[in-house]
Amino acid sequence: MRNAAQREQSDAHLRALDHLDRMPGFGVFNLGSGQDWSVAEVLAACRAQCDGKPAADSVGRRSGDPPVLVATHAAATASVDWRPRLALEECLRMAMRWHKNSQ
Repeated sequence: MRNAAQREQSDAHLRALDHLDRMPGFGVFNLGSGQDWSVAEVLAACRAQCDGKPAADSVGRRSGDPPVLVATHAAATASVDWRPRLALEECLRMAMRWHKNSQ
């Protein structure tokens, strides 16, 4: 396994497979953080890891865009006892490290 973010996602999927062994059927589990970051906040966190890049233009909300969209891990926590352990900044650090090493 390459990094903690991959291990975290793999752990969730293995727990879901165990859940299916115990309770056959169908289940849907978001693996979100439950944290509501704005696009501007995510962009700022990316820029902190990427020497001020990427550049972006700020535009108004498109018709139909929700004011807030948050992926919660509540169902995954309740059903398979999974919760995220990594912060956005740590995920971005690992993504940048992977990107730099893959060049």
